[in-house]
Amino acid sequence: MGKRPFKKSADEKTRRKRRIAIATAVLAFAVLIMPASAYYNWFGFPMQGEASDNADTAYNGTVANGTVNGGVYIGCGHGLDYTPYTQEFNVPEGTVKFAHLYVHVWHGTENYQGKLKVDYTNASGTYTLFANNTDAEGNLTLGGDQDNNNNVWTVTHGTTWVWFDVKGYVTSGANSATAYTYKVSSGFDGRVGAIKLVVVYENTSMNETRYWIVQGHDAVVYATGGHPAKDYGYAYFNGTINPDEWEYAMLYCTWIAGDVGDTDTLWFNGHLLDGSCTNYEQGAYLDSRWYIVKNDTINYLVSNDNYARYWRDGDNYVHWVGADLVLFKEAPRPDLVVREIADPKLVDHDLTHGIVVGHNYVVNATIVNQGTGDTKKSFNATLYENNVAKQTVNVVALENNSAIVSFNWCPSSSGTVTLKVIADSLGEINESDETNNVTSKVVYVHPYNASDPDLVMTADDLVFLPAYAFHTANNDTRIRINVTNNGTGDASNFWVRVYNDSTEICNRSMGTVAAKGGKVIYCDYDAPYGGPYPIKVVLDA
Repeated sequence: MGKRPFKKSADEKTRRKRRIAIATAVLAFAVLIMPASAYYNWFGFPMQGEASDNADTAYNGTVANGTVNGGVYIGCGHGLDYTPYTQEFNVPEGTVKFAHLYVHVWHGTENYQGKLKVDYTNASGTYTLFANNTDAEGNLTLGGDQDNNNNVWTVTHGTTWVWFDVKGYVTSGANSATAYTYKVSSGFDGRVGAIKLVVVYENTSMNETRYWIVQGHDAVVYATGGHPAKDYGYAYFNGTINPDEWEYAMLYCTWIAGDVGDTDTLWFNGHLLDGSCTNYEQGAYLDSRWYIVKNDTINYLVSNDNYARYWRDGDNYVHWVGADLVLFKEAPRPDLVVREIADPKLVDHDLTHGIVVGHNYVVNATIVNQGTGDTKKSFNATLYENNVAKQTVNVVALENNSAIVSFNWCPSSSGTVTLKVIADSLGEINESDETNNVTSKVVYVHPYNASDPDLVMTADDLVFLPAYAFHTANNDTRIRINVTNNGTGDASNFWVRVYNDSTEICNRSMGTVAAKGGKVIYCDYDAPYGGPYPIKVVLDA
């Protein structure tokens, strides 16, 4: 990938009309005979005004604004990559009041066209997102400088930012979105630079939050292709507030195609927030982050019409694609929960068929910060067996507000056992809810019986893998064998032999397969063309 995948030379065309899709059958003929119009602008669609007032042109501007007992969740990632491109999110508990999903797509030039399909996965399943002009399979044609979709903003040399209303799809907990792109023009690039989710949620146990969700696609670019330079952009948060009513305030911004090393600046109400914007590179050509604009030491809020300004300095071009202002009655705090305790896995084994006393297992727990504040320091998590502490692990950071923490566990008692994981077990983090750090999982532990190993195989434990996947040069066939010990005693020092009819074709000496465990071994066989071959595997041969 070159240094600048968003820079291409091409003729520039500016069109800002939009074809309105009318569902009413009586008006369908009138709509169909209207001339096709483009939804493209070289300089983009600034984050100004009310989106509802801009509905005839672009639906850019403030798309949601209000006060809620709850919060605003924003997740964004993870940099330019090929599709399928999946981004995961962890949405806090609450009732969804607003939710928009945004996807960036790079065309190559504004002359290249392609298609975009987005699948959204929540707690109940996976759903294809639809908007005006998507086909029956959910494909949205991205027309470049000829685009006519009313949820697409395409600017400059083919950088597109697409939005979907996903209020009906977002659920609390784990969510994800996957983008797929397809070529219409042979030169269409199709890489995705980011997927962003913005959710306003209501939770009556929380204090008030005031918010402005401002959407658009503002291209701040140098002079090229007959277009003058555009050196700055503004985002407005219209309305009147009393700054003294709000203890804490944060501004969230997202940029595409910034260049590390340049000295672009971000300002809020005339105060410098950042003198090196887009140098953070959350992912390739993506920067998305929070800025504090009020806390116990600073207060940049004003009573009327707060605003942010981005000033281009060294960057040739930057795409500013989101500005969100959130005010809090009290400073946001993290809220750590243990989302899941996975089934224990037997150490040094490929398969785990049960749990046996005295054996070593890994227990993975997913810890999530579902609060509105970050965890600014490390904390401890502890695994318990029947209320007896087994191991404490230090958690250094929660990447994207989530982490999988691994514990080592050697069960000491048989029967029904309760595993418990406590996040922040030493109480080091000041949380909004200190009562929800615990999750439990009930498992059954078999007693160990040294005289009870039981080596077993089923038809599913013998798999023939394609020759080309492993040994193209010699055309060997790879045979995968699951060696399972279903007993409660360990099986040690035995052989696995593989036969073609009565002829041995390979063998393996096994060390130990632990009780209720399994290991995977492979046998490569140079089978002559033809067959069939009566392959037989004997354990403990």
